[in-house]
Amino acid sequence: MLGVIVFPGKTTQSPPPNIVKEVEEKAMEYAIEYERKNGRKPEDVSKREHYDIKSIDPETGEIRYIEVKGHWDLNITAELTEEEYNFGKSISDKYWL
Repeated sequence: MLGVIVFPGKTTQSPPPNIVKEVEEKAMEYAIEYERKNGRKPEDVSKREHYDIKSIDPETGEIRYIEVKGHWDLNITAELTEEEYNFGKSISDKYWL
């Protein structure tokens, strides 16, 4: 899944903290809505886990562990913390970025 929300203006500088928070919130909203539209039951677990969304497909039982990254500009890179990386590596194909 790839979604892009573009905020007009210069993108060569880091955005102010309130914009960073808004971008992160919009990215989470987008990912949760995507999961719902595709029949899964997403839950925001970002405050207590090393990933952001736990999403379960009620028909198949498949569990997706989703790390969400929102970006200010069109530079599509993602940095993971060591904990995020290790968790993703430990569950392999169940980890979605």
